[in-house]
Amino acid sequence: MRRAIQFLIFFAIFFTFLFLMHLFVFSNLYTLFNLEKTAGFYLLLVGLSLSYVVATLIENALYNALTRAVYFIGATWLGIIFYLFIITLAYKILNLFFNIATPVSGVVLITVAVLLSIIGLIGGATIHEKTVVIKSKKIKNDLVIVQLSDVHYGTIRNTKFLEHLVERTNNLKPDIVVITGDLVDGTGKYTADMFLPLNNLKAPTYFVTGNHETYAGKSAVLGLLSKTTMTLLLDKKVSVKGVDIIGFDDIEGQKANISKLDKLKVNDSKYTILLNHRPKQAKALLEKGVDLMITGHTHAGQITPFDLMVMIEFRPYKGLNKIGDGYLYISPGTGTWGPPMRVGSKNEITKILLKNG
Repeated sequence: MRRAIQFLIFFAIFFTFLFLMHLFVFSNLYTLFNLEKTAGFYLLLVGLSLSYVVATLIENALYNALTRAVYFIGATWLGIIFYLFIITLAYKILNLFFNIATPVSGVVLITVAVLLSIIGLIGGATIHEKTVVIKSKKIKNDLVIVQLSDVHYGTIRNTKFLEHLVERTNNLKPDIVVITGDLVDGTGKYTADMFLPLNNLKAPTYFVTGNHETYAGKSAVLGLLSKTTMTLLLDKKVSVKGVDIIGFDDIEGQKANISKLDKLKVNDSKYTILLNHRPKQAKALLEKGVDLMITGHTHAGQITPFDLMVMIEFRPYKGLNKIGDGYLYISPGTGTWGPPMRVGSKNEITKILLKNG
């Protein structure tokens, strides 16, 4: 019951936000094109505002090629309307100083939004590889760790995408593979067969949960993942290839991770890697002897200027960061959530090379 109430509250807030965004955009476009706001205007407004939510519900109820296509269109529209909103808002601000309210302005607004969306779709379909080098006297032999994070496996990122990730990961010849949460998106129906490509990873693989594993039903997802060759490293520590790896099960209240770490006991003589989905409490955790904290969650904003909002909650919010004697690495994610777009960020497979030094 409580979860149902939380969902209804989230749905109400989400739909209200989408409706207001659509209202702002379409009211201004109708004005620019001198169009009359008839009943069709309001039907279009409500229909498009509900499109992503309805596509998600349909796709979860009837999982097939058609519903996946409907979901893709709905998710793509989410990105397009976001850019229409940002560009229209910028236009309104400019219009306070310059009188540019003409039909041509409307054409320009739509054109720019479409171009940005196309760029975003190309960016969302492209995977980049990044190498990060970290030196430590605790490392005796070079160690290659490949990180995947925020894959959001589901309707848009399907089995072929996962197979491609596994192939790309193996080509980097890792000693260890880590998956730092949000492997699943929560859309579509998951079966054990869908995760079989993970068994083709040629290095020991360690997985920690993210918030989307919870959204998808954590117990069900973990049940399916337990049938793979991955190690589910949830509030546990393992020693492998000369380093200690600690993995946290994702929780909302990240302050509890401090006590988790105390119980697991960091060995100061060994290089210690902490896997945690969210880049929270990094300074406090690194001060307790962790040498490297590997995280994801932020998507580096995914779609600019959304990164400005992400920066409010997470500082730092991406990349490699030196904090005290340790390091924090925040992956921008290997996949996308919501709109299958990337503007100002990249889908990333991260190769972390640990060297003596």
